Order: sequence, then C-alpha cells, then structure tokens
Amino acid sequence: MPQSLSFFLLLPLSSLFFFSNTSHGNSLASNCPSNECGGVKINYPFWLSSDATSYGQYCGYPGFNLTCSDDRNTIFNLPGESFYVKNISYSDYTLTLVDVEVSGQTCPRARQNVTIQTILPQLSYNSTLDLNLSFYYNCSGLGTGVLPIPCLSSGENESYVFVVGKEPEGSDFDNWYNFCEDKVVVTVMESEINDQSTNGLVWGFEEAVKDGFVLNWRRAAAWCRACEASVGRCGFNIVDEDYLLSLVSITFLLFSFGYPSLSTLLTIILISTNPILTILTKPYLPHPPTSPSLDMHSPSSVAAAAATTITAILLILVSVAFSPCYSQEDELYYTCVHNFNFSCGQAIQNVSYPFWGGDRHRLCGHPSFELKCRNNEYPTIEIDNRDFRVLRIDQSKNTMTLASLDLWESYCTQELHNITLDDKLFTYGQTNRVLFLFYNCTSEATTIEIPPTFPCEIGGVESHGIYADETLFNAFKNNLSTSCTKSVEVQVFRETLDKLLVPEKSLTLQEVLHGGFEVEYDVDKAGCARCEVSGGICGSNLSEFACHCRDRTDPATCQNTGNGRDVGRKLIIGFGASGGTLLIMGVLFFLHQRRNKKRYDTPSWIPRNISSFPSSATDPEQAGAIYGVHIFKYSELEKATGNFNSEKELGDGGFGTVYQGKLKDGRDVAVKRLYEHNFKRMEQFMNEVEILARLRHINLVSLYGCTSRHCRELLLVYEYVPNGTVADHLHGDRAKPGSLSWTTRLSIAVETANALTYLHHSDVIHRDVKTNNILLDNNFCVKVADFGLSRLFPTNVTHVSTAPQGTPGYVDPEYHECYQLTDKSDVYSFGVVLIELISSKPAVDITRHRHEINLSAMAMNKIQNHALHELIDPYLGFETDFKAREMISEVAELAFQCLQSERDMRPSMEKVLETLKGIQSEDWNLRKPEEIEIPSDELVLLKSDPPTLSPDSLAKSSIARGSNSR
Repeated sequence: MPQSLSFFLLLPLSSLFFFSNTSHGNSLASNCPSNECGGVKINYPFWLSSDATSYGQYCGYPGFNLTCSDDRNTIFNLPGESFYVKNISYSDYTLTLVDVEVSGQTCPRARQNVTIQTILPQLSYNSTLDLNLSFYYNCSGLGTGVLPIPCLSSGENESYVFVVGKEPEGSDFDNWYNFCEDKVVVTVMESEINDQSTNGLVWGFEEAVKDGFVLNWRRAAAWCRACEASVGRCGFNIVDEDYLLSLVSITFLLFSFGYPSLSTLLTIILISTNPILTILTKPYLPHPPTSPSLDMHSPSSVAAAAATTITAILLILVSVAFSPCYSQEDELYYTCVHNFNFSCGQAIQNVSYPFWGGDRHRLCGHPSFELKCRNNEYPTIEIDNRDFRVLRIDQSKNTMTLASLDLWESYCTQELHNITLDDKLFTYGQTNRVLFLFYNCTSEATTIEIPPTFPCEIGGVESHGIYADETLFNAFKNNLSTSCTKSVEVQVFRETLDKLLVPEKSLTLQEVLHGGFEVEYDVDKAGCARCEVSGGICGSNLSEFACHCRDRTDPATCQNTGNGRDVGRKLIIGFGASGGTLLIMGVLFFLHQRRNKKRYDTPSWIPRNISSFPSSATDPEQAGAIYGVHIFKYSELEKATGNFNSEKELGDGGFGTVYQGKLKDGRDVAVKRLYEHNFKRMEQFMNEVEILARLRHINLVSLYGCTSRHCRELLLVYEYVPNGTVADHLHGDRAKPGSLSWTTRLSIAVETANALTYLHHSDVIHRDVKTNNILLDNNFCVKVADFGLSRLFPTNVTHVSTAPQGTPGYVDPEYHECYQLTDKSDVYSFGVVLIELISSKPAVDITRHRHEINLSAMAMNKIQNHALHELIDPYLGFETDFKAREMISEVAELAFQCLQSERDMRPSMEKVLETLKGIQSEDWNLRKPEEIEIPSDELVLLKSDPPTLSPDSLAKSSIARGSNSR
C-alpha cells in the first residue's frame, strides 16, 4: 500500500487516540526539564535528584542521577565514592569526573580501584583519552634505583606510581603483595601526564589525578533517537528497564520515519494512554494520582480506557498490515550500527565484526571472537579453551597478534599446554616460528653447550629448563626428550626468536614471549562484503553468519527485501498479536488489582515489628549486585580495626559497637559491629544496606560496604566522621561552655533538616532522629547516620502500622500510642533535637524534676508559660544579644510546632527546612529591640486552649497589631 494511503488510514485513528489522552499526557515533556549546576548542563540520560521529585527518576538512566551541591558543584555518586562532574559532552557521549576526596589536595592519594562498569554497565572508560596509573602504597625493601613519591612517605615505607605496564625492570613489582601494603589502579587523562622515563616514575601525577578522567556512556536505542528528532523527550521506565517516550505530538512521531514498527507503536500507546493502561504498565507518571483507585473506577475513565484500547488495536492492525516490518529485528540492525565498536587499552581501538564484547552486542560479531577487556588495560580472547592476550588486530589483513596468558607473567608455570587452533577459523601466520620449551631437565641435558638454559621454579621445586628453535631441537632431539620431563611448543615471531638465539641475546626469553605470534582468521570475508554492499551489517545468529538488515535478519544479504509480503498473513498476525495483547493486559490488570489489595496488608501471622513492604535487596550479596555495595572480607575489617581493639571504639549504641579503622587503600572508616547475628539484627542490617546504597546526599553518612550475611559477624563500613556527635558537643564528653556557637548550632539544624527532607522525598522515614545520630566533621558539617530502624515509605499510603521503635525522649507520642508511623514522626524527633540545640540539655535526664525528665515536656511547659529564658543555654547570649535572642526565639517557635501531640498540627520537614533557612538568612540587624509583653486576656486564652503557634509567637503578633494601631 502506498505511504500516502497508510497516512490517511492512520491519521483519524491517531487523532482519536491523541485527543482521548490529552488530559493525561500534555505535560510529559515539561516534567523532564533541562537543568544546570555550576556551569554543567544536566539533560537525558542524566537527571537531577537533589529536589527528590516524584518524576525525576523517570527522566534518565537509573543510577545517572546527579546532585547539585550549593548550586556550585555537580556531584555523581556511586556506592562509597563521590565525584565532581567537570563536564558533560552530549555530542561526544563523554563525562569527565574528579574524585571528591582528592580534589584540592596538595598530594592527592588515590583511594581504590573503581570498577565503573560493574556498577553501571552503561558506562565505560574512554580508551582514547584515558590512561591507567598503578599506585603502590607503603612498600618496603625495594632497591634504591626506584624513585618513590616524596609526599607520600610514611616512616621507612615509600609509595610509588607508574604508568600501567611501565614498571621498572628488575624491581619485582609483579610480586608487589610481598612488600607493599596495597596496589591501586587509577584512571586519569593521558593528556595530563608527563611521563619522564626515570625508572618509570610518573611526574605530574598530582595534577592528573585532580583533573579526573573521562567516561563514555552507552547511547540510547534507535527509536529513542527518533523520538528526540521528533521534538519529544526520552525517559526511562525503572520497572521494565526500557526507554520511554514523552511526546509533544504523537501524530508527528508516527510518521516521522515512514512506517513505525509494532514495538515502537505499542510502547507509544502504553505510555501515553489513560489511567488504566498507565497503571498496568507503571510508566512515566508526571503527576501521580493521589487516589488511583478512584480514577480507575470512575465511569469517564473507564469509557476513555475502552475507546483508547479500541483505537490502540486498530493502530496495531494497520501498522502490522502496511508497515514494511512488524518484528523487532530492525532494532538489532540499529544496535549494531550505533553500538560502540570494541575498544580496550591503548592498542585495541574500534574493532568491528567479527569481534564483539563489552558494550558491543554478541550478535554483532562471530560467536568465536569474543573479546574481554581486563582492567581496561588489555583484551583477551579464548581459543581452544585457553586465554590469549590480544596485542594487535589488523582488520585490513585479517590478522591478530596474540600472546599466551599462561606464559605472560612467567615462563615457569604449571599451566603447560600445546595449542590447537580451529583450522576453519584460524591459521598461524607465515612470520611465526616454533619455540620449544623444556622443563625439569637433568644435569646431563644442561651440560649441552648449544641449547641455552634457564632457571625455573615450579611448585616450590627449583629446576632447569632449555629452550630451542626447530633446528636445535632436531639436532639434540634424543637427548632433550630423555633428559627433560615436560615440554611445550610455543609460537613466536621469527624476528624476535632470532634475537634470542644470537650469542649477544638482545632479547630475553620473557620479552620474546611478550612479543607474541601472528594468527590469521577467516570468517567468510566475501560473504560479509556482499552483506555490506547490500546495505546490511555483518553479524551472527549465535551459530553462523547472518546479515542484519534494516527490516530483518537474513542468512546472506539484504537484497530483495519483501515489499509485497502477504497482507492476509500479516493481518492474521496482527489480530493474533492484538488478542494476545488484550489477554496480557487483562492478566496484568488482575494482578495489579490483587497486588494493590494485599501489598500493604500485613498478614496476622507476621509479627508487627517486621516490615511488610517488599525489599529489593533480600540479602547483602544481592544488594551488592544491584546497588554496587562492596562486600568486605571479615579478615580485612578485623585487620583494619586492630582486631576490634577497644582503644579504637568510637561509640556503643543500641544495636552495635562502632570502631575506627583504616582500610588497605588508606581510607579512614567507621565499622559498626552488630551485637548479635539473629533474625532481628539481620533485618536491621539488610535494611540499612538497602537504604544507604540507594541514597546519596552531602549530609548523609556514606556506606562503603558490608560483610556477607553468611559471615560470622554482621559488619557495616561507613565513612569516618572524625568530630563526634552533636550530643557529644552539647552535653557529652566534648561539651564545653560556649564552645558551640549559636551560628554553628543553627547551621547544624539546617543541614540536618536538609538531610531529613531528602529522605522524606526519597520515601524513607529515619525513625531514630536524635543528636547521637547526627555526626560532625572537623568543619562541623552534618552527617546523619544510623538507618537500622529506617523504613521505606510508599507515597500512596498515609501511614505504616508497626510497633513503635526508637529512642526514649524522641519517639512521636501519637506513633507510640496508635502504632502509626508517618513522616511527621521524624518531625517530632527533630523538634526534640532543636530544643537540645537551644538548651544544651539531653532529651531524657532522670536527675531533673519528674515533670521535666522528658525534655520535650519541659520545653512545651517553659514556652507556654513564657519562661523560654529558663530553657536557653546561658552561653548563647539570649539575654544580651538581640540578634541571638530573636533567632533562638524563632527556632523555639518552630520546635513548639514540631512537638505538637497531633501529627496533623506539625509542619512537614520541607516546611521546617524552609523556615530554618529563612531564620538563617534574615538580616536581624534591621529589626529594633523591643520589650515583649503579653496581655493577661491572651494569657488566659493560652492556658485554656493552647494554639498551634506558641504563646511567644502570639505575643509578638499582638505587639505588632498594637504598633500598627497607633
């Protein structure tokens, strides 16, 4: 059928479809705006998470969320690692990152090997721009010829840095673990390195480390690029892990590239439809309905759903019948066209068919030509069940230069095998010669003068070996065969072997083996050429050669693409697909209804204190795989803490003891050792791992990792925050009169509120907010910690029924009485923290009067009786400093609101944060000091019916009214 006729058939249907969904889809694109932070533009596939909006996670790839710190620094967070984003190039698909920990340091110490691709497979190092450096830390016993890093010396130990693969000869860095504490491989930009060949030492590494490195991200699917070309915006469905389209004009997209495929059209329908289809697929929700059940059962929405479903079926049928392709095979063509060619290390760049691996799809190459990139340094290929290091690939000549991985580190190895190549695919190059290696030779064999010998130790037994070319082997064949117990034939280049056998030996045996040998490969070059001439892409179907075409996969070429396929057959397929789709949608709808009914109902046989919400990480190992949480060995943490030395103990809480430790890479850490290994502790352990792994915020403590759930003890590893807790500075071991100024205390309140607001926007309730869980660094910046009691809190429920848990003095009274946990429970606890900040008194003190043991009750009583001055820490200047008095009074007023017994009377954390920032930023010097008095009639009113606002607040408003009337 002509394209124009297809257009006129589809136009009214697409118009009906569009207008029936206008109310639900007209703002999809507007909810994924472009952002900017510190000069870095943030667009798809990145998204800004600092505002914690409900739709932000649908605007880009999972894990590609960026945080904007103080509107100056864009931060990219990985588990245990944070990086400043220097630049994002959307045209080159590159991202430049700098480790936060080394930024600004005079002598930066690289911390650990960051395996980006295991955490986010969509990212890869840029082999063209990047260079790897090897850092060897705290080494002893090296020769004086190796130059150390001057600024990283520690006593008699030294640290060293080299370009990977350029360690000095004879320095034994291959066995670094015998004399160095740790080795770290760090990626930097090659252009920043000044590699002066003084024993391999890298000069200028300091600036290179601080300038960061470059990553590539995987480009979007082909139909996503078509969406962007049609003035739409791509998003991401975090449930189905597929790209979504938020459309400006569906009609325009349907015909922007001729004939849309069934998969593309079906995706458009499911994303932009009315609430029933939206709920079925759980796609991008720009404005999540507050009551989805009401929307689903309203007559208008059901009618719209029926109309839209009928329209969708008609669109599918027409698309199937008259589009040139109704399958998803065209996606494979676009995948191979736009998928990255394979690159690894410095030598192997942009190789294509028959090779595949890494980001390159396996169907874009031959099954026998998988390349694996090792540490982003060099690739390997498996032939005859043996691994070879790939040194060079010349696709114009169909040749590879390989070296045996078994013999790469040392020619003295127990892995001795002769290699048999698949002669259908591989043949040895004509520039090769055979090198014979003989092992465990007797003294009689080693007395032969002509064949050269070498010492060798295998399995702790020292022996002698002999190497020879084919001529020498034939001359001494009988002697060598009887005097040596093992032998292996190795292919090497003729040129390098000649340099080994001459008397002056310009190359060593190891260098000859490192030089490798040449292999020619043949994978139907003529057939691939015919495929490419016909407009296809060479690939495979997992077993043999295949030509990937724009509309199908063909065994040979893309010629004679069927434009005259049987319409009747396609209509049958279309009706079948539509019927199957309706059946699947019905099943999904039934399952969704059933899940909604049961999801938040806790069965009677489950204890009330056990979470009834599904967790995405049922054990730490799975969490590590999903979130990238590092699993530490128990022995490593035992060593880091000095066998849990009591002198390294930082604190002793309700669930475990925290120790200070130092990891092998030099990082100072805090290690929490849970008291018991039982079901309850396991639940808290897994809960904290899941929550901290999915959250990143400048005022939340970072989780570096944990031990396995099968370990004999449950250990959590956090960043070390050196300056104790807020409780320590207010009324603990570090407390000194006047040492914590009011400005610092207000800053602590703002930063803590900022962290809690972020948690609530991320659907997390902390449930144990207290000054003992608010850590301070040396600059008195806040790090909120201890998420063992925290809960994931779905946005579509008002509360969670659970047994009260928390710390006495901080627990929300309504939660304690009614067993209903809400985000306002954290607000109450934070109100207690505010009172502690202005009073320097602990939340509970049994030495106080029995009516004042609980600080919150004491504060409410003082404020209602206009005795705030009796509560305030006298060293804050409340009586002498007007500015301090006004600010403290405002904070007391806010605390009064937070401590209301009814949760509906308390402000949200977002409102609390807004109020604190307003107090912090207001110019109090513009206000005039005034005597605050309260009329007796209002005092009577306060005592009989306390309002939401405190009496001090009402007194101020009364003074304002009086001054205005005069």
